[in-house]
Order: sequence, then C-alpha cells, then structure tokens
Amino acid sequence: MKEKLEIQKKQKIGYFRNNVVEEIINVRKNTVMFRLYENDALSISYLENSEDDDYGFYLAEKNQKHPYFNANTLNIQRNIIANVERISDKKLFDLLQEIGEKISHLSDEVVIKYYHTDVRHTLTNLKKLHINSENAKNVFEVEYKGDIFTFEYRKIVVDNIVNDISRLIKLEKQKAVPKKYTKLIIPTNLNAIYDFFEVFLSCENVIGKDLINKKIFSNKLSLYTSLDFDDTKSEKYGILPFFDWEGSINVYCKSLLIENGIIQKPYADKTLAAKYQVENTACSYGVRDEFPCCVLLGAYINPSNETLKELAGDGAVYIEQADIRLKDDLVLISAKKAYLYEEGNLSERVENFEVEINAYELFRDNFLGVSKDFIFGSDTKRGIVFDIK
Repeated sequence: MKEKLEIQKKQKIGYFRNNVVEEIINVRKNTVMFRLYENDALSISYLENSEDDDYGFYLAEKNQKHPYFNANTLNIQRNIIANVERISDKKLFDLLQEIGEKISHLSDEVVIKYYHTDVRHTLTNLKKLHINSENAKNVFEVEYKGDIFTFEYRKIVVDNIVNDISRLIKLEKQKAVPKKYTKLIIPTNLNAIYDFFEVFLSCENVIGKDLINKKIFSNKLSLYTSLDFDDTKSEKYGILPFFDWEGSINVYCKSLLIENGIIQKPYADKTLAAKYQVENTACSYGVRDEFPCCVLLGAYINPSNETLKELAGDGAVYIEQADIRLKDDLVLISAKKAYLYEEGNLSERVENFEVEINAYELFRDNFLGVSKDFIFGSDTKRGIVFDIK
C-alpha cells in the first residue's frame, strides 16, 4: 500500500509598530510524507515541496531498514473537518489597527505581532481521498520594553484582547513587590508542568513498578489523553496532528490515565501496547525519517467544578512566564513574570522567585485543581492551582 500525505501550511503574519500597521505577510509551505506499507511494516520519507512521487516512495523504500511495526494504513481513520475561520489581509489590517489604537495611549513602545496558521492535510491512497483541515489559534505576541507576552485565542473578540494586553502593560509599569501568598496559579499553556507525567506514566515505570490501581496523587487529580480536536484547552503539545506515524488511534478516544489520584494505565503507542499488553492510549511521532518514539501527546488535567477565583481563595500568585524543569523527582519553577491575583483580578507585579518541590508532593498534597473557567479573556487556557506552604 502506498500513501501520500500532503501537509499544506498557510501562515498569515501582521505587525503593528510605531502606531501603524507596518506590514502583512503571507507564507506558504508544502511538505509531503510518503508512506510505504508492506509486509506488516510501515516506512516513511519526507520531502519539501515535492512533485516527484516516484522519488519519494523510493526514499521510503530505502528507509525500510527502520520499519514501523504495529502500524495501520491511514485510510482507517475517521474524517475530521475542523471549522476554519479565515482572515483576509484587509480584515487583519483593520483588526491590528483597532487593537493598536486602543492600547497606544499606554505606551508608544508596544509592538504587536499577529500570526495564524492554517494547516490542510490531504491524504491520497489506493482506496480513497481523505482530506482534513485544521484551524490553529490566533496568536498575538506583544513586545514591551524587551519582554514578549503571548496571547492566544480561538475566537477573536477585540475587547477581550485589548483588556488582556492592557492589564499586563499596566502591571509591568509598577514596581515589583515580594510574593506574599502560598497559592500559585500556573496557566495550562505552560506545558512543562506536564513533563513529570511523561516520565511517571511511561510503560516502563507503571508496569515495571506495578503501579496500576495504586493511589499516588490527590483525589482531585484526573489526567487523560485525547485526540479530539475540540479537547485542546489544557494541552501539552498544542493541537495534535490528525495523522500519527502508526495510523492514529481513534481520534475521539478519551482515555483516563489517572482517575481521582489512582493510576489507571500508562500511555502507550501501538508498539508499546503490543510489548506490554496494555491499551493503546497515545500516538507515536518522530523527526523526519528517524525511528518514531512515544511521548505523552494530548495530555490534559481534568478541570474541577470550581472557578479560578474560588480555587485562589483569599489570594494567589499568578505566574505568566516561568522556566519549569524536572530534576529527578523535583520540579523547579523559576518565575520570570508573576502577579498578585486578588478578588478575581491581577493587582501588583511580583518580584522574580524560585520554587523547588518534590513532584509527588506537588500533585498529591499541594494540588487544588484546574479552574473550570478560562483565565480572563482567554478561551484557550485555564489555571492550575497549587498551595505550596
């Protein structure tokens, strides 16, 4: 079986600088994945802007020295057509001008970069033509005094965007104060907070240490994997591709790995699922023609029934930007941009600080929950709240 997957990316970029919209750029890129499925093994090659199918499949055949066993052909997948909201150059010009004018009174140093990427997947094989479309987020990168703040939205609501940008610029003008609350709010787009689970929930660790049905974490913690397009509100790796290297698992599958603090199963691609005799709960990806590996794609902590204001209680520290690293069993958080969160709003800028805590304690004793509502004007990120006393 031969399969050809074309990945067409269209990126629109716009800049507001010096109180005017300076330029709008349209970039297109086409990548082709050639998949050769023979003798129960899959071999892959990648080419940029290729029009020579024979050469692509020739390279895939050469890559059979690295076959991908337990793979399926892509045509078994359900078709997903995501809503694609396109924005014209004229509409983007007017949007950036409107947002820029509404925040320019705060500072003439503000630079706004907007970008949006549309990705179209077109799969051709012997059985049928399979087409998928994906709509990425609207991203606004705001540069102010050398710092860059990122705001992401699925739906563009000008007032929400202006309020979010204005809030942080006003806070950045203030003198920083010491951290005075023990509760920390980490937005779900700071993906490194999930890195511990990528290590802990591996097949080698869960099966090797017989952790299934063991209660390890807070009963408020439930973590699952999902490939549902709409299920990307507290994600680890961004919107997932529709096709993985093995012929994806059911795209609407929601699989609990941790339920109320109890370990249910590890994450596993088809190869690991066959090796450890467990359920296929994740996908396998690789870089270019290298042998793919399984990582914790599409990881989500289940939101609680409480709002961010309820979880924060009398007050908390909201971390906008931080370096989060995992060192053995320790989570190291180095806050670069943080603010006091009081009465449902940000009140003061906080001095940079560092936290070092055992990862098991963080998600067992200190974990309070993920907010059911989104943070301020965002429709893509929630708040993960910890109480580190």
